[in-house]
Amino acid sequence: MTLISFLLLLGFLGLCAVVVVRVAPIYFEHYMIRSTLQSLESDRDLGNKSREEIFDLLRRRWEINNVEDVTTGNVKLERDDKNLKLRLQYDVVRHVLGNLDVVARFDDLVVIELKP
Repeated sequence: MTLISFLLLLGFLGLCAVVVVRVAPIYFEHYMIRSTLQSLESDRDLGNKSREEIFDLLRRRWEINNVEDVTTGNVKLERDDKNLKLRLQYDVVRHVLGNLDVVARFDDLVVIELKP
């Protein structure tokens, strides 16, 4: 391997490392957001709570976990007799390098079976 090819390989690996360092936190935060939505299943009184009370629960959990990219405005709540459906849609834009940005789009649906 020549010096020039070694430097090119090193530059490419450095660029990949920068992208991973910038993108990985987006997915870690998304995992945390999704787990807070799924953790609502453990609330036994969820069927009796109003929309505002459910959003307040989410807001407080996201505040504890220091979530910055999502608000309750990104959550749509639908309720029927047996299920509570939470649809979460949001985009995250992160600057990577120069004029290169990364856009991550998330669209999740969490269905929680309401207990009588």
